[in-house]
Amino acid sequence: MFTSSKIDNETFEYINNKSYRKNPNISIDDLRLINILYYDFNNNIKEGKLIVNKLIEEDVLYIFKKLYENKYQLKSVELIDKFYTGDNLETDGISIKNNNTSCFNYRIIEDKDYLSYHALGLAIDINPYNNPYIINRNGKLDYSKLDGNEMYYASNRDSSIPHVITHDDLVYKLFIERGFEWGGDWNPEYESIDYQHFEKQILDNKVKL
Repeated sequence: MFTSSKIDNETFEYINNKSYRKNPNISIDDLRLINILYYDFNNNIKEGKLIVNKLIEEDVLYIFKKLYENKYQLKSVELIDKFYTGDNLETDGISIKNNNTSCFNYRIIEDKDYLSYHALGLAIDINPYNNPYIINRNGKLDYSKLDGNEMYYASNRDSSIPHVITHDDLVYKLFIERGFEWGGDWNPEYESIDYQHFEKQILDNKVKL
């Protein structure tokens, strides 16, 4: 059930003018649909889907196979289009609130004017509600958009807490092994902290949407 394929017509119709739109930076032929199995928070086996850049399809298949073999729990693994609102950044926020693990979403970085690595299919957010994104505004982390539970997870980065990603966590080790960078390691004096986020910087994302 761990497969990778080109984007078929049905999937294209589902994502077109939502997470994907025609653009000069990434084409539909650059993307792959990944089908996986995973264990949810109740240890039930579920089917999941991710759209990723073809440059990382082997990495993603390897990582999610290993997570499945180790019964690593993921709350949800749905294409982000399930939560589409008409605005891609807003859609991302709703996907996060639903604790949805996702990859491709053609959008800029919040408060920036250039593309996120999600827009290139080179970044994956894992259990994002348990691993919050904390935006840096003028050299200071801004927690104002987090709800109470997210504040708890942002303040308690302990490997004993279920679904919290740390340096001891299997998901961290697997992504780092495959050459990804973790947003939890970014410098809070200069950058946002993104505990959910793993990216592989093999293309230039400093292009405006």
